Amino acid sequence: MQFNLEFTDAGSAAFNQTFFPQQTAAAAPTSSAAEDAYWNDRNAREAAEAAAAAQRAQQERQRNIQNVQQFFNQYGMSALWGGAFNLLTQGYADPTQIALMLSNDANYQQAYYNRFPAVKEIRAINGQRAAQGLPPRAEPSPAAYVELEAGYRKAVAGLPGTWGTTNDISEWIIKEVSPTEVAERVTTATNYIYYDANQYVKDELRGIYGLTDQEMVAYVLDPDRAQEEIEQQYSKRMAQATVGGAADSLGVSLADAQRNEIAGSDLYGKSFGNAASGFKAIAEIDDAYERLGKLSGVTTTTGELVSDQFGISGAADAAGKKKKLASQERARFGGQSAVSRTSLAQKRVR
Repeated sequence: MQFNLEFTDAGSAAFNQTFFPQQTAAAAPTSSAAEDAYWNDRNAREAAEAAAAAQRAQQERQRNIQNVQQFFNQYGMSALWGGAFNLLTQGYADPTQIALMLSNDANYQQAYYNRFPAVKEIRAINGQRAAQGLPPRAEPSPAAYVELEAGYRKAVAGLPGTWGTTNDISEWIIKEVSPTEVAERVTTATNYIYYDANQYVKDELRGIYGLTDQEMVAYVLDPDRAQEEIEQQYSKRMAQATVGGAADSLGVSLADAQRNEIAGSDLYGKSFGNAASGFKAIAEIDDAYERLGKLSGVTTTTGELVSDQFGISGAADAAGKKKKLASQERARFGGQSAVSRTSLAQKRVR
């Protein structure tokens, strides 16, 4: 039997679609616009997530750097910052761990010991203990060390500045003396001075050395050590009294700060005569200096003359002001000063 396989164009298309569908599918595109949009969106989201993660990591690193730097600055370890930063870049983040690692680094060890001197001594002690088969003593961490420092300084607050020094603190830590024990010693000495000491003895100490109650407390705590401080204070106060007395003898008003600065010079602090000579020169021109200031509409003070005469703080400004007033006076009087030509040019005591 024969079949007629001749079809019209429409029939041929229908036949091919029915019996050979793969031919028409092959002609279609391999990815749709929707698929392109999906992959583009997914790639964009993944890129955004990666960027956000990188930003979070960067922010975390920055926080670590700030925290460690604040820790090192707070505890006076800025000299170790370079090494700390290097460890941060290696992934370390705990400030205490970084500080302890640097304390054993030869490049930074001395700087660490300079800040925490007791640690060096404790490590030396531990070396001796190890040789004897003994367990090591615990050394304070930077945070613990700073806490001890604060405790000791609070315990000796009010005592002369020679107490609570770095050497004191180092010695107390090495000897394992707690801040509480130091405070108890100070309290015992304080109670003695305020409640138990013979009043006549206290009055004598005040009269001879000019001691305050707190300085007497320091003396009770450690007479040998306080004696040196007492002698220094006595010499200092004697020099101040010498300068202050010289100013009073000439009727020159003198601020405490200026008195103390002048007293720091042996030329005046140890010689009433030298100091008095300088104040005499000031007394001779004080009124004229004030009068010139009023004529020029400028406020003047005796303190300016003191600064210029003794070459202390403010001397350069005072000398310039005095010279300017004298120049204005000469201009007003046609070259002839209304006061003595030497009234504002007294020579300083040498």
